Amino acid sequence: MVNFLNNLIRKALNLSIYIQEFEKKHGKIIPIAYTLISSLLFVIVSKIVRSLHGFGSSQIFFFRSIISLSISTILISIMGDSPYTNDKAIHKLLIFRCLIAGVGHYSFYQAMYMLDVTESVTIFQTSPFWVTILAGIILKEKIKANMFYTLFFSFLGILLIIQPPFMKNMFGMNNQQIEKDQSERILGFFFACLQSFMVGFAMVVVKKLSSGVSNLIIIHYALISGCLIGGLDIINYGKFNTEIFQSQTFILVFLVAIFNYSAQLLYSRAIMLGEASKLVPFTYSQIVFGFIIEILIFHQETNLLSILGSSLIIFGNIYSYKKR
Repeated sequence: MVNFLNNLIRKALNLSIYIQEFEKKHGKIIPIAYTLISSLLFVIVSKIVRSLHGFGSSQIFFFRSIISLSISTILISIMGDSPYTNDKAIHKLLIFRCLIAGVGHYSFYQAMYMLDVTESVTIFQTSPFWVTILAGIILKEKIKANMFYTLFFSFLGILLIIQPPFMKNMFGMNNQQIEKDQSERILGFFFACLQSFMVGFAMVVVKKLSSGVSNLIIIHYALISGCLIGGLDIINYGKFNTEIFQSQTFILVFLVAIFNYSAQLLYSRAIMLGEASKLVPFTYSQIVFGFIIEILIFHQETNLLSILGSSLIIFGNIYSYKKR
């Protein structure tokens, strides 16, 4: 057993060295590739979460964090990284990023349950605006005018694809939106906006940490805050659906944890290797991936506005890449 573990650790370290060499060799394309893969994984996570009915948002958030934290602990042990640091400045940034990520993820699950999917997704995808602004202020990254054009085209494409209620009314389309309690909707919009800002802020903090700590450690701290925030909210809510432990449901929650952790790992690594303000337009690919999955797997009908929106997003990303 000891020999097996030693061999496993040795292979993991060799793989890590190979990946780092590969990243150096393909320095320009790797951050983009990581961003696109993580976007696809985030889409898969959102589709699975939306299929889980009858459970509180905090319940899914809590168990996702517990499973991901267990995986993170194992990986950190294998890689030989220490979750602690003697550098007070880095430690403060880790704690700060931990709190930001915890609040952001909590807000995501809350907004998903309080708003229509189309409305929540629209607001979530405003995070690149925050990243671009914060990267310029905090990281002193040079922001070119073409970046704002790219963000504009991408965001306009998102609106055309998801077609929120106000746009359906504008074009005279059938709107079957179910009216929710107004106070709940206001709270949902608050959580969605908070999530968008926190995601942007977290990305900038990750960039500041890139030279001082492994991205495994950065995510590890964020998962700890997820467990604490999710657990406390379950206690405060006072209700717990034990059906989450049924085999089929728990497998889905486990997949959410695996895919979400992998997506965070890739995305944080992308931010470490590339410039945050230049990578954020590629996160809009989440909408295109979701659009493709719904057509090919769920066989949902599409329309001209959705096709036009996808084209705008693709155009925005290509434009951003060519202007680098």
